[in-house]
Amino acid sequence: MRTEDEVIDIMRVFYKEEFGGKSNQRFRLTWADLRSIYGVGKLFRSRFKLLQERAYQRGLYIWCPADEDEIVVIRCKTVDRWRRVPKRIIDEYRESADPQDLDDEEDD
Repeated sequence: MRTEDEVIDIMRVFYKEEFGGKSNQRFRLTWADLRSIYGVGKLFRSRFKLLQERAYQRGLYIWCPADEDEIVVIRCKTVDRWRRVPKRIIDEYRESADPQDLDDEEDD
């Protein structure tokens, strides 16, 4: 079984590799592919969380989009450069919070 750092090293190779007509680009992996790279039959959430933390420390974001059987890998620098919605635009769509909602502890 490989360590998180070894798996991240492999992901960094994938990042640089040319496929889909591009190199040095974000990519997706199936969970089955990730398990085979790790060398495990099952990949527990705790191990995936550790992989995410180590990857972040090494300049990669890894996440699983909702309802997907894949993970996404992208450089932190790429995401950190994404534009933010300006306050003036947010203000156009802002709604006042119901005072009762402020006391609610439940998730939406």
